[in-house]
Amino acid sequence: VLMFISVFTSTTELINGTAVEKENRVVDVLLSSANPEEIMAGKLLGLAGTGLLQVTIWFGMFGIAGLVFAGVLSAAGVEIPWSAILIGVVFFLMGYLFLGSLMLGTGALGSNAKEGQQWNIVWILITVAPMIFMESFIRAPHGTLAQVMTWIPFSSALLVVFRTAMDPSGIAWWEILGALLVMLVSIRLALRLGAKLYRIGLLLPSGRAKLGDILRQARL
Repeated sequence: VLMFISVFTSTTELINGTAVEKENRVVDVLLSSANPEEIMAGKLLGLAGTGLLQVTIWFGMFGIAGLVFAGVLSAAGVEIPWSAILIGVVFFLMGYLFLGSLMLGTGALGSNAKEGQQWNIVWILITVAPMIFMESFIRAPHGTLAQVMTWIPFSSALLVVFRTAMDPSGIAWWEILGALLVMLVSIRLALRLGAKLYRIGLLLPSGRAKLGDILRQARL
């Protein structure tokens, strides 16, 4: 949930900024000294840095609270999922880069902030889809459904952290490593796709982007 909030909030700000740059023709000045891929990379690095700072503060607060109230929590039968917290920082960054690349790329296709958000509805729907099965995940955190969705990049980060928090002994080390490799490959593909869409979005003429225009720019 923290990852979703951070990604959606940060990408919304970046999409708004990109829309303003396109409307004010600031992007023309930027393109005179950098290519679209470099501009997107700079925005994405800033996005990832902001998200990593947020999650570090949040997880750090959880960790400090766990240390301070360790005795009380232990007496109440509550165990702090330290392994999930450590893994969560890594997979948070992976999921952040993956979703941020896609959302920033498609968000640039809109001629204004509102249209940019509309293009991102598809990623939002795909990302929140695993929440539908949350009850099943709680009942069987290491069941077949959870194991399968661990290998899907849109739900991998969520499921690895969730399964580790619920029962660290139930998830194998090779599943964590495999999910990490899946995320790394997916990030590479998302960066290429996002950069392509971002470049198309900057080069499209003003007005609502149409599928034909997008495909025409893609061929060019």
